[in-house]
Amino acid sequence: MKIFVTSLHRCGTQSMGLFLQQAGFRTCHWPAYYNQIDYQSLVADLEDQPDRVVDILRPMLEAFDAFSDVPIPAIYPTLDKVYPGSKFIAAYRNPFDWYRSVRRHCAKRPLDPYERVQYWRYLTDRPTHLDEVSADHLVAMFLRHYAEMLAYFDGRQDFLLVDINDLDCGAKIARFLGTSPRKFPHVDRYPSGAAKSISTFRKNWASLEGRKKWSLLLDALPLPILLRLYSKAKRTFWQRKKHQR
Repeated sequence: MKIFVTSLHRCGTQSMGLFLQQAGFRTCHWPAYYNQIDYQSLVADLEDQPDRVVDILRPMLEAFDAFSDVPIPAIYPTLDKVYPGSKFIAAYRNPFDWYRSVRRHCAKRPLDPYERVQYWRYLTDRPTHLDEVSADHLVAMFLRHYAEMLAYFDGRQDFLLVDINDLDCGAKIARFLGTSPRKFPHVDRYPSGAAKSISTFRKNWASLEGRKKWSLLLDALPLPILLRLYSKAKRTFWQRKKHQR
């Protein structure tokens, strides 16, 4: 059985990888290097071809049980076909916090090939640097990823979505995998909060033009679950902001 973590990067993928490793699975976080081969460099110029990416990664995919981080979240439909009987786990976090995290993580450096596999799946202008992408498009991309993933796995028993801040997160994953209960670790975790990092987005949201922009983005993503996720994220964000005053 293979286990694939389909969360976007900066959504607890390191923590999930450590959890799976501690549960006894041969785990590969960020499957870039194996047997002195740089697999990430091999997918350059093929970032928009998930089938080819999976073919290139086959030696590494055969060598481990569980995988997390890019490019896994962008190629899960192909992995599902190539490895029937696998299990898929996604961790959800507040999209505004995710936005803050990826901005900090990628900064102004060029996106690497695995990151391009992820971002180019959703961003048609194919950015080479994350600072080319606006806040609203990044958050919309985050929501679209989870909306499409929930639609893809709808009604299936081989997919689990957990909230990264849920205190029972570890127990839920353990039950899903049939392993002993254990606490979910939090690796490379920054305090929740995005007010300083998304001041521009906050100003846009407060304007009529900003609300219209969000309405257009959300109209293209009709899943009710998407709206619930967005509503929860926005409510949590403004509650934090209110407490900071």
